Amino acid sequence: MSKRRDALLLVAIVTFAWPAAAAERSNDLTVDDTTTGKWNVFVERLVRVHEHLIKTHNVATEERSGGYSGLPEFYRQVSYLDRETGLLLSRIRFEQAAPETIHTIEVFFYGQDGRLLRDYSARYLPGFRNAPIQTLVSLHGYDSDLSAFRQFDASGAWIYERCSGTWFGKVVDISNEMPDVGTSPSLAASEEYVACFGMVPFRAGAHLNPVSGIPGFRSAETAAEPSLDLADQLRERIAVHTSRLRLTPRDAAAYIKRGEAYFEALEFAKAVDDFSKAISLDAGLDQAFFGRGLALGRQGRIDEGIADLSVFISRNPESSLAYTKRGVRYLWKREFELAEADLMRAIELDPANAEAHDDLGVALAHRGEYAAAELHFKKTISVDKTYQKAYHNLALVWHLQGRNGEALEVVEAGLRLVGRYATRSSMQLKANILAALGRVDEAAAAEKQASTLVDLNWSEQLSAE
Repeated sequence: MSKRRDALLLVAIVTFAWPAAAAERSNDLTVDDTTTGKWNVFVERLVRVHEHLIKTHNVATEERSGGYSGLPEFYRQVSYLDRETGLLLSRIRFEQAAPETIHTIEVFFYGQDGRLLRDYSARYLPGFRNAPIQTLVSLHGYDSDLSAFRQFDASGAWIYERCSGTWFGKVVDISNEMPDVGTSPSLAASEEYVACFGMVPFRAGAHLNPVSGIPGFRSAETAAEPSLDLADQLRERIAVHTSRLRLTPRDAAAYIKRGEAYFEALEFAKAVDDFSKAISLDAGLDQAFFGRGLALGRQGRIDEGIADLSVFISRNPESSLAYTKRGVRYLWKREFELAEADLMRAIELDPANAEAHDDLGVALAHRGEYAAAELHFKKTISVDKTYQKAYHNLALVWHLQGRNGEALEVVEAGLRLVGRYATRSSMQLKANILAALGRVDEAAAAEKQASTLVDLNWSEQLSAE
């Protein structure tokens, strides 16, 4: 059986006849005790993650029976779903003849948008319990209409990758068994390949341990193990594109992808350099002008950034996000009329653009038009209840009008959204409101807490619509 087909079986989870060739591979694991040990530990961790998931979610279950050629009704499959979201959390096939014995196990992790980020699986051959015959770690990534994943086994070996979707109107369908990509530099350098896999880790790294990085899940075993935080992921993405650029130094799309990663890592000078390199290679790449426009602004080179965003807008006049970002930069320059014009255009193009509503509220508030500003802050919250900056701004407008009781409620609602990631300015605003209400001790405590916090840039995203 090819690695590609073998890898796809558990990803698709379809009913299939058990392949005779798999029996020939079952002895592979007995040769290497290290692999056997790693893979058995991997299954133990999957079981513990499954138990954690069903304890921490309101779970519904679905059951069915299944089997293979010559082994009908071999297993009982139980799917565990989150009742609120409907997302599949885990799935286990138990042997019918031994109801507590796991035949296959899968667990799934999702992002805040509900899209799959990682999934893990392991399966045994019927009658062979020395070690699983297959282990899979699948890491997923998305770019516009593209969806991609890379698969590794529990030892970290890169097995397979797949990408499908559309890229600038072109249908993309890429699938590779390893090491096909390494032996085909032209494939690795293609614009579609970079777009597909630029967001997917090149190595499994800490993701090999399914326990790593689960909030609230700690054990003596995992306490000292690393987890992939955002900084790790950004370094990984930068390394992937740097390696690709060594092979294909004139790959403009790879410079854009690395520039985006540098931007997210707040390395704005390096981002500007990469976007500039992409433009020097192909001045028709709109995304490079958009990315450089954002990065230049964050460097304090606001006029240059506006110029680049204006190039992007001239080529993409229907981009609500681009008008929003240019409007924000006019706000930074305190050119409120120009900011309002851009932000109003952004809202015309997309009435549900939460960022544009919030920033238009800021421009109106600076002119003292508090009632109009309030409407836009409320609209932001109605569109996106997680947009904490709008809670802050609405509370501030109410505080400036002496409506401190209402202001306190809304600033606290915003702070609850971010928990331990509260910003200094919002906590200081809470202190000011408490002081205005005469709650002096509480105000002092909030001000002391504010002094320990930092302010982050609330409103800067990179991908252009």
